[in-house]
Amino acid sequence: MIPIRRYLGTLRAAFQLATGGGLPPAPAGALLWALLRLEWRATVERCRPGSTVRFRVLGYDVEAFSCATLLMLFRDIFITGVYDLPLPGGAPVIVDAGANIGLATLFFSHRHPGCRILAFEPDPRAFGLLERNVARNGLTGVTLVNAALAGH
Repeated sequence: MIPIRRYLGTLRAAFQLATGGGLPPAPAGALLWALLRLEWRATVERCRPGSTVRFRVLGYDVEAFSCATLLMLFRDIFITGVYDLPLPGGAPVIVDAGANIGLATLFFSHRHPGCRILAFEPDPRAFGLLERNVARNGLTGVTLVNAALAGH
């Protein structure tokens, strides 16, 4: 059974965000459409263990461990705007510590064209998806490092 209540709650929250502002780097309609599609796929998705999913988000082709994971990341990064910080003009250097699959890296590239990004991800499986997502979307100025920034 599909949790219609949760889906309608997401729809309501998305429209409140769209009418109240606060949607960062893309047209509100594109963000809302992506959010609703992701919510729907996360609701009905039946992933095979060890498999990944691919999804188009704001013109990016993103591979993730599951739609539920991608939905959580998309909400935090693109809807809530947790990384939407004012940065100096020009080409800022951004350190993405714990880049995971690269959704924040895509966000920074989208939000700050011409920026340089150092993306660190210690988990080999997540790093593989990070590499594929960066390459698949033709991001430039991104340096990927398969390591942690600290020992603990």
